This record gives sequence, C-alpha cells and structure tokens, in this order.
Amino acid sequence: MSSAPIIFVQIASYRDPECQWTVLDLFSKADRPDLITVGICWQYDPDKDKDCFVVPSPRPNQTKTISFLPSETQGVCWARAQAQTLFEGEDYVLMIDSHMRFVKGWDTALIAELSKCKSKKSFLSNYPPGYKPPNNLEPSPQLAIIQSLPFNDKGDIRFASANLSFTPPKPLRGAFVAAGYIFAPGQFIKELPYDPYLYFDHEEITLAARAYTNGWDVYSPTKTFIYHFYLDLKKGETRALHWADQKDWYKFLDRSRDRYNYLLAGIVPKNPDHLKQIDLYGLGTQRTLKEYENFCGLDFKKKIASKKALEALFIKDLDSSLTSFSSMGKTVAFLQTVFKSHAADLIAAGLLFVIFFAANFNTVLNNQYYFGATLFDSTVFQSIIWHSGWQLSRAPVLGGETWYTTHCSPINYIPCAISYLFPNNSISAPIFFFAAYHGFIFSVLALIAYYLFRKLYTGAWSLPLAFISTVIFQLSGAMTSPQWEPRQEMWCPMFLLLFFICWEYSRYRLALLFLILNAAVREDAGIHLALPLFLILLAEKAGMSRVSSKDNPERQRIGYQFCLLSLVLSAVGFATVLICSGHFGVLHDVYYGDNFKQYLTVPVLMQRFVHNLLKVQYLWLPCEILIVGGLLRRDWRIVAGGICFLPYWAFNFCSRLDFNAELGSYKCFPFVLVVLWPALMAIRANTNKSAYILLQMLILLTCTIEINSKSSNWFLHPWSFKQLKAAWILHPEAADSRGYELFGNALHSGKSHLGSVRASCSVISLYPYEFDNWFKSEINKDPEVKYDTLIWFKGDRDADVVKAALSRSTLPYLYQIPGTKMYMLSRYNPSELGNFYPGNCNISLTPIKAISN
Repeated sequence: MSSAPIIFVQIASYRDPECQWTVLDLFSKADRPDLITVGICWQYDPDKDKDCFVVPSPRPNQTKTISFLPSETQGVCWARAQAQTLFEGEDYVLMIDSHMRFVKGWDTALIAELSKCKSKKSFLSNYPPGYKPPNNLEPSPQLAIIQSLPFNDKGDIRFASANLSFTPPKPLRGAFVAAGYIFAPGQFIKELPYDPYLYFDHEEITLAARAYTNGWDVYSPTKTFIYHFYLDLKKGETRALHWADQKDWYKFLDRSRDRYNYLLAGIVPKNPDHLKQIDLYGLGTQRTLKEYENFCGLDFKKKIASKKALEALFIKDLDSSLTSFSSMGKTVAFLQTVFKSHAADLIAAGLLFVIFFAANFNTVLNNQYYFGATLFDSTVFQSIIWHSGWQLSRAPVLGGETWYTTHCSPINYIPCAISYLFPNNSISAPIFFFAAYHGFIFSVLALIAYYLFRKLYTGAWSLPLAFISTVIFQLSGAMTSPQWEPRQEMWCPMFLLLFFICWEYSRYRLALLFLILNAAVREDAGIHLALPLFLILLAEKAGMSRVSSKDNPERQRIGYQFCLLSLVLSAVGFATVLICSGHFGVLHDVYYGDNFKQYLTVPVLMQRFVHNLLKVQYLWLPCEILIVGGLLRRDWRIVAGGICFLPYWAFNFCSRLDFNAELGSYKCFPFVLVVLWPALMAIRANTNKSAYILLQMLILLTCTIEINSKSSNWFLHPWSFKQLKAAWILHPEAADSRGYELFGNALHSGKSHLGSVRASCSVISLYPYEFDNWFKSEINKDPEVKYDTLIWFKGDRDADVVKAALSRSTLPYLYQIPGTKMYMLSRYNPSELGNFYPGNCNISLTPIKAISN
C-alpha cells in the first residue's frame, strides 16, 4: 500500500437530487480530498431530473460517472456493480448510498479505525445515524451494532440497528452488513465483486455470507463518521424509487430471491437463467456456510433466526448494553419471533378449526332438532350422502331416483362411502355425520382464509390480524348465509381457493387435482374456475397486471389447458344431467322452466333490483369495491375476481324465483372466492401489499356490515349476533336427541299403525327415509286431501300451513312426542296407537285436550 493511500468512493444514485450534495460534502469534509476518487452510477431522466445537477462536482477530474436511463436499470445491486466498473485499483473503497453527509476528516479517521480491527481481512459496516437535508445532522448519535430481524413469510431476511449504551474501546466484530456504508481495503472489490443480478432484500445477507466464507470479518466502528438520510413516511417524505418507476420490477426480485435461496439454502430454481454467473458471485472456500450459520445464529434452510441473531449475541460481552432498542421495540421483536413460530400458527389454526367446526356442527343439530330443518334442500342433501349407493339414489320421500337427475355431483361419493362406516338402524347417526361433514367444510375454509391472510399481512402483528380477519370472514354473509342450508356446493369455494393457491405457486400437479375435484362438485363448477383463470392469463399476457407471464410461456400454456379441461368437465356434467333427466335438471325445474319470461316482468326485475340494492349489500358492494380497486391499481388480475362473479349473479337474478335472485342460502357459494380474492392475488404480486390489504379489509367490512340506517341489525348480515348465538350454541333439545331417536325407531317399525300420513318439511328432513313420496307426504292446503295422521315440528317455517290444516281438520286427537318439538294429530286414540312403539320402547303418547297454535 502506498504512503498516501487513495480512497475510491462508490455511489449508486437513482434520480436522487441529494447525490450532488453528497459529493460536495465528502470532498469538502475530507482531510486529503486530492486522494479521493468518486465513481457514480447515475440513473436519471435528462428531462425530468435536471434538479439532480444544479451543483457540479468540486473536483470533476476526480469524479467518474457512468449513466443510464431509468428504464435501462435493474435495481440497486445492478447499479452498485456498474459503479464498481469505475474502480481502478485504489487502496480503499467506501461504498455508500447517494444521500449521505460526513464528519470533518472522515477519510483519515476511517483508515485509522480500520487499522484497529484484529482480523487480517477486515472491513467496517453499520447503519449510520440520520440527517435531514440540507445538513441537519442527528445530535449526539449513539453507536450501534447490526442485529437480525426474523425471516419474513417469503423466507427473506432484513436487519435492524440496535444502539449501545457505551463506547467500545475498539471496533466490535459483527456478522451482518449494511450495504449503504462499507469501508474496506480495495481488495474487497476484487474478491467480492457486486452481484448485479440481486435486487434489494437479498443484497445484505448474501454479501455478508460471501464475505465470511471468503475470510473477511465485518466490524462496527467506534465513532460516527457518516450520516444517512432516512425517509420519514409519516411526514410525507419521498424520493424516486426503482420499484415505483419500473412496471416489471418484480421479475428482478424473483431472480434475486432464486439466487439467494440457491446460494444460502441450496434450493435450485425452476428458471436456470436466474443463476447466470452464480459462480462469479458465489460463496468462498476459506470458511463454510455452516460455520457462518453457527456464528451468526441463522438457519437458511429452515428460515429460522435464533436469539443469537435477533439479539446480536455473536458480539461478545454486550450484556445489557443495548439501550435504544425500546420496550416497544422489544415487544415488537418478541411478537415477530413468537408469531413467526410454527407453534403459534398451529395454535391459532387449531383454535379456528375447533371453533368453526363446533359452530357449524351445532348449527346442523340445532337446525334439525330445535328450529326444525324446514328447508327442502337439507332433506335432499342428507339423503344423497347416507347409504345412497353407486347411483347416489335419493330417499323415497324424494322419489328415489338418482341424484344425477338434479346435479352431476360425483364428489358426493366421498361422504356416501364414509357413511357406510356408520350403522343404518339409527336416526341420529345420519344427522351427526351430516353435521360433522358440514362442520369440516367450513373449518377447512377457515384454515384456507387464515393461510391467505398470513401471506397478506406482514410484520409483528401478522398473526393476530390474520386470526381476526379469519373470524370476520367466517362472520361474513358469504359464510353465514349457507350455514343454514348444508349442501355439497360449499366444497366448490374450498377447491377453487386451493386450486388458485397452487396455481400462484406454480404447483401445477396439485392445481390439476383441485381442478378435477372442483369439477366434481357440480356441473357448473368448472365454469367458476375456468373464467377467472382465463381472465388472469389474459391480463398477465397483455401486460395489464403487475404480474406478467411473458417470460413464462409454460404458465400460459398450462393455464389455457386447465381452462379448456375445466370447461370440458363442466360440459360432461351438464350432458350427464341431460341424459339422466331428459332436461337440464334444476335449470328447468327451478330456475327458468319452459317459459320463464312470464315470470320476469319489468316491475319484478325493478323490485328485485331495489331490494338487492338496499338489502343485499354484502353481495354487490364488495364485488364493486374489488373491481374499482383493481381498476385504480391498473391490475386486471384483481378486476377478474369481481367480473367473474357477475355472470353467476346475473344468471340467478333473472331466475323466476326471488330467493335465487338474492343468492339466498348456499347459492352465494362462488362469492367466497370474491371475499378472499385480494389476499389470493397478493401471493404472487411481489409488490407493496398495502393496496391489497386495504382492498381486503374493505371487502371483509362490507361483507359483514349491512349499510342500512333503518335496520337495527347493522352488523353481521344476513344474521345478527343473537341469531348466530342461537345457531352456534347447542340447545338442550339438540344436545339430547333421544326423543327424536325413539320416535324415529317407532316410525320405522310401526308407521302402518298411523294410516295415511302427512308431514311438515321439518319432520321429513329429520326422517327422509320414513315417508312416501314428498308430494304425498307434505302438508297440503287442499282440503280434499284425506289423511289419518298429521305430524309437524312446532314453530318451524311451515307454521302457517300447519295452522291452516289444523283449522279445517276433523282429526280428534292431538299428541306431543315426548322429548321433541314435534306434534301429531291423529284419528287414532291412545289405545289404538298402543302398538305404534315397539315393545322395547318404554314410552307412550300423551293426548292434549286443547290445540294451541
């Protein structure tokens, strides 16, 4: 080294007006400015960034530059690598950002500080204290060391500064690097050339590992020599940022993450181009990566930061000298550590699963035994999952024909097969199995929502925010509405979400599995998948999104194949229904019939429109927010989620039934995808997630709150807290169903003693295999219909029909079924009904003299 060592100052500047003042300050504050050369990679727009060149360099002959247009650049690491091309073998190198200020005599002081380091191959690095332009330096700055933060949900890692309460006598050996402040011998550049293929988050950790394995040791200086300008976002401070200007910046981040994972975790990326020149910028051979992990306390494969890394315990004799890591900072760090742990996630996920399994399990039991399962579809679904055979035959009360005359739903083979594990001589067994099946679907949907929210939110509060958001999701109209109408359709959003999660992670084989399972739910389920996927692919290909597939033709090719396959499976489903029923099942019987125009007049459509506008905001308002938010973000991947729901809504809106028009009950199942769409799309966004978080929160809010000043039920639409409590907490009548069981056994063995029977929807739903055809068993308003026994469930939805039947009935004997909410009107007196119950059932019917409605 010469007697008059020269310092090369390396600067990467992106459209930064502060850079000119940084150059001016470093020359003016140096003891020997004649022994300093500056190399700047200038990235600027000649027309827009004239303010960056107001002040010329005081020493132009010692200032070398290399210039690029912003559109030509690839991020800070690329820019630092370009600046290093201006290095000409100087004795020392100072790598800094473009917004820095210096103390007087910084050049000689840094050389003297470096000479205090023990290691033969030493360099200085730290996060400097701050300044505010033009020259307001932080007063009385404390010395600091660098410690790790936990790995984030992407597996990346960043670092933080922790201040010291004392001044160490000599530089402290550390483990981590601050890329904006490195002072080293010139040999450092020769041995560790900057990797231009990295982007931002992976810069410091890869450089630290490369330095360590090449035999270099990093030290924290004992004095302040340099200041850095840190933005205060709360005060609205801004500067030009590469990722804000570059539309396709995420591809640089993807490449950077692949290099980082390959270098430190041994993960081989799918794109081999992401490892270009990796050997040139790889690890050294003087020390191993494992030695570095043991030294610094990080595990790159498991993505775990130990206490050693989080508290900088690799620095000896620190004890309690860390002071400015405030109590709030310690709390945040603790939360980050705990909430990153798998144990905390398992506990949170387990709680969600248990809570919503129990809630939906209880809902089915309460609906069956307490409120009276008055809905026709409950009967349909129970009968097709309980010992229904290869044809999925429905119960005799529903005609006994195969379920394929209504829907093509081979997914029902799964619960049907499981049902054979339970006895067939019990009334409660099918209902308990039905309840467990229903609870499982909603619990899995809760876990999927929790997973997506954990991916969406970042920071210390990610886990509690995800937990709370999952609870709100489960309270949204999209989830509470179908709780009262258990159907196989709720499998569809579960498989759709799992498909798109796998798709966003390029797990195409798993995605194919969920595509097929989704198509097996219902004949139109394939369309629900193909349409959003097709629009996503178009948006990515056309560049109308913050995610692009231009450089991934495989994604486009497989995507279009998936779209086609999903549509073909839907076509097969519709054809199956057509073959089995001679027409398109429910499309004909329920939705449109032979001449649906006679049902749909202008007044009817207007009435529906006004009703939906004022009463069903939880369906249309979140959808509009999603579309508008996507348009404002200029991201058609976001817009696709709302657009794809509109055809399904329009199809139902024009049905001949008002109930369909507002997507009542399980019919809102595709809307679950809309509710979670922002979180789903944020998986692959590789950008600032604040917009996705805002969209997600607005959608959750509008899915839960009814915007209606005249309604007392302003929260939890369509149900209130009182209604949910009544549904989710098991009632005594539902908890002890022995009365229903005994009556069911008696009905099964002795129904001939009741003569001709009519029953309400609730009773038929409880005992779908114990009655004749539905239209013969149902309570009929026709006074000419003759029957010997009438059975109904007190207080159910058929109350008005029952009241009318009682008012015209001449049947003399009214009975209450003990231990149930069921009543029976019969022409048979107690002695004639004596043989109704089998001999082993020690129970009798008690006549009631007065009929009470």
